[in-house]
Amino acid sequence: MSVTWLSMMAPLIIFDTKTAISLLKESFLGFATGGGMLLMVYLLSKKGLGGGDVKFMALTGLYIGPGGVYAAMLIGSILAGLTVLSLICIKKLGRKDTIPLAPFLYAGILTTVFLM
Repeated sequence: MSVTWLSMMAPLIIFDTKTAISLLKESFLGFATGGGMLLMVYLLSKKGLGGGDVKFMALTGLYIGPGGVYAAMLIGSILAGLTVLSLICIKKLGRKDTIPLAPFLYAGILTTVFLM
């Protein structure tokens, strides 16, 4: 788990336990959602998705919760799809070529955080 997240939660647990418990539930649900969804894709796609993407979204879920994870993955996937389609159209990429997903997930996370 993220040391930064733990250091942010420690004072809250001491001074406002009720709010901390609510945030912990939301954070762990986000962790399970982000990591679980991409873990399923990782396992079903025969490692077409990198393990780093799975860990990246799991830790992101700690911070932005399950709703934010859904939005970030949707935005990131749309951006990645549009990029791949445009690269295929201009013949810079073939149908079997791959691109990294992490930059698009990061763009989705930033968009989600700034718009929420």
